[in-house]
Amino acid sequence: MNQGRKGLKKRALQSLHTIKEKIAVLTYASRDPAIPMAAKVITLIALAYALSPVDLIPDFIPVLGYLDDLIILPLLFTAAWKLIPSEVIQRAQEQVASQPIELKKNWISGVFIILLWTAVIAWAGYALYRRSHF
Repeated sequence: MNQGRKGLKKRALQSLHTIKEKIAVLTYASRDPAIPMAAKVITLIALAYALSPVDLIPDFIPVLGYLDDLIILPLLFTAAWKLIPSEVIQRAQEQVASQPIELKKNWISGVFIILLWTAVIAWAGYALYRRSHF
């Protein structure tokens, strides 16, 4: 049984490393002027969602809290990956190999993302309120 836990932990750490690497590749790729605007938008949404301290469904809600991370994030990453030209992905992977990205805590960005999510939720609430009263 203990061997099973070690295997699960090893797979989880490997998956985490893969996700971090994909985030780094998408970060470098998003800066490349050769990617189309649609790819840039999807990539920035994927990165913002991956790095956001706020989830659409909070993680403390059993099962549902992690489903958004298990469904939305891979869909966004896959869409971004498919929209970015392979040459750009290859250049970004080379950059990651030679210059790994160190993500530092950026409180200004964190506050901006929280304010952005708050605005989106407020707008959605207002839209639902207006719709129900007309």
